[in-house]
Amino acid sequence: MCDLLKEDNVMHIIYALKKTPGMVSYKEGRLNYTNIMKKKWFRFFDSWFNKIAYRGMAVLTVISILLMAFSSGGEFFAYLVLVVFSSSILAYTVRQQRYDILVESLVENEHNNGN
Repeated sequence: MCDLLKEDNVMHIIYALKKTPGMVSYKEGRLNYTNIMKKKWFRFFDSWFNKIAYRGMAVLTVISILLMAFSSGGEFFAYLVLVVFSSSILAYTVRQQRYDILVESLVENEHNNGN
């Protein structure tokens, strides 16, 4: 634990360990992927799935807003529900994408390569 406190980005490392304890671990001064996350093909697939979900939800949100502008009554509320749903999924995918970039930078950081 003392090695962890000496790291410059200790807050980011603790956040990564707390959010996904089964995906990353901190041992002997190194932050590493665990289990399935060690496989590059899985991280590649996960990254592309997040990018597709991000773009798909962005398009769905914009289309729903446009359709909502030209509708009335029950259709308006249906599109409103769709906008709320798609924008919340969009926000989640953006947050997840930023988290994945953070974890990747921590795992592949120079302090890991130097030890």
